[in-house]
Amino acid sequence: MSVIPPLAGLCTYTEATRTDGSVDDAVQLLRRLARIERRALLVMAAHLNAVPEWEVKCALALHLWQDAEHCSWLRERVAELRKPPHYLDRPDDPSLEAFFEELLRSRSTRELLTGVYRVLKPNLLEAIEAYRPRGNPLADQPTFRLLRFLQLEEREQVEWGDQALAALGGADPEWERHLAAYLRAAGGTGGAGDRSGELPAPRAREPLELVRSPQRDERFTRLWNSRGRLPGFDASPDEVNWRMLYVRLTEMHVVELLALTLYEWPEA
Repeated sequence: MSVIPPLAGLCTYTEATRTDGSVDDAVQLLRRLARIERRALLVMAAHLNAVPEWEVKCALALHLWQDAEHCSWLRERVAELRKPPHYLDRPDDPSLEAFFEELLRSRSTRELLTGVYRVLKPNLLEAIEAYRPRGNPLADQPTFRLLRFLQLEEREQVEWGDQALAALGGADPEWERHLAAYLRAAGGTGGAGDRSGELPAPRAREPLELVRSPQRDERFTRLWNSRGRLPGFDASPDEVNWRMLYVRLTEMHVVELLALTLYEWPEA
């Protein structure tokens, strides 16, 4: 005989009595995930000028916006759990910060995509999945719901990254090992993993030089040696349309300018 699912289908009564995790555990994980999402979006923003591939620029713009949304949601959930002090803007794991300083110094599109979509994001998904058996699906339902949204979009990001890397000749194995070692030294994105192992020489010793001139691949050529002029009120419809097409061809400049501004003034 069929029965109506209990507890609105969230879980069974047995699962609702789970006591493996605590509010402190949830706050610690969510605060760490918020920090990771924030650092990840700033890395992508810092590199949006440098990557020449139009398709990669489009994806980075989308993914850094999604990560900004994730960070905001996570911060709100931490506040809801009422376990101050929150320390949402204070880096509390030097090893995790060291990983992001290495990722920030990716030197090519392949290296950047390898770091974000082969090292960071898959490990982030593992950390989220590892929390589910420990948390209480009834008492902590808002967290479970939030993490499902994160998993959905992060998986889509990883799938795109895998396809993009395949088109670029595959991930960079040396850079993947380099970054994986630094992430492992931080205990993974969840922070609870084994932190043993030797670290390769850090690139973070080098000064960070951001690319400020937007890059384009060989498919793009400059059609007009001009920034374009706004047609006068007496301009013909054709001239107005050409102006609009010109703006559309260079529209990525707005994203590139704002991305670099976001990286350099994250608190603005």
